[in-house]
Amino acid sequence: MHAEKLAFGARQELLRGPLFYVLIMTAVTVVFWRESPVGMMVLSLMCGGDGLADIIGRKFGTAKLPFNTSKSWAGSAAMFAGKLHSGQLVPLGCQSLVPQYKQ
Repeated sequence: MHAEKLAFGARQELLRGPLFYVLIMTAVTVVFWRESPVGMMVLSLMCGGDGLADIIGRKFGTAKLPFNTSKSWAGSAAMFAGKLHSGQLVPLGCQSLVPQYKQ
């Protein structure tokens, strides 16, 4: 393996996804720490969608998107499904686990 490669790709990959994830997670946590379930919702949408897209896209992603050939139709569909699923489950969890979120 070359020195410029990491476990998941090139060094530039560190400045894109993971850096933005950390910045968004930090901002959401600071702003919406205790008063609102919005922070949990944003984090679950990011993690649920991206996590599923990566797994499904790598396994079944043979048909690529015409406008971005590094992404696949399977991964994009999995991202949509993962966000839809996590977006429905988190509000239910917030209502059942944290009484002040029942409105």
